[in-house]
Amino acid sequence: MVFDRRGQTARNLAGDPQGVVQRRSCRIRKHAERSYQRGRPGAANRAKNRGMSAVLPTGYLSILEAADVLSRARHAGVPDSSLVIELRKGGLNVGDGPARDRSIAEIWKAVDGTTLRVMAIGGRPRRMVRLSPELTKGIPTLCRPRGRGFAFLRQSNPAYQQLASWFGPLLHEAVLAFRETEIQKLARKEPEFVC
Repeated sequence: MVFDRRGQTARNLAGDPQGVVQRRSCRIRKHAERSYQRGRPGAANRAKNRGMSAVLPTGYLSILEAADVLSRARHAGVPDSSLVIELRKGGLNVGDGPARDRSIAEIWKAVDGTTLRVMAIGGRPRRMVRLSPELTKGIPTLCRPRGRGFAFLRQSNPAYQQLASWFGPLLHEAVLAFRETEIQKLARKEPEFVC
């Protein structure tokens, strides 16, 4: 079956003289695509409904950027796992997840030890607030490698009211940031464990 640009049958190679089955499946496919686009939040009007991702001030890194800097420094010379090598040969841009998780854990260990300061940036008007280690310890999913933010913070958490007063009710839009110089200093330190 060969289709023209509108999805109508130009010629039938499958033996269906009317092309009914192919046209029906094409209509169903187009309907599914349209409904999928409508179901996505703001597919056509993305700029109207969504803001840009957070633009950090000069000299600050997001938690994922900080973890990548730390991971490159900690794992320089250590070969990637065989799965990562195989996927990169296949043309995929992948990273080593466990290495990134260890780097994020090391970042939070430095925050708890007060050698690294964590900032939260967000709200309207935009605010930049330094978070204390006590506050970060009180948020359960913040310090986990897959948490990385305030998206799962419940209103029953004691820190919620304070964060909501800084950033408003949309806490998931606040971004964690670290000074680039402090991350580089942490990356130069000798690692406490060998991966």
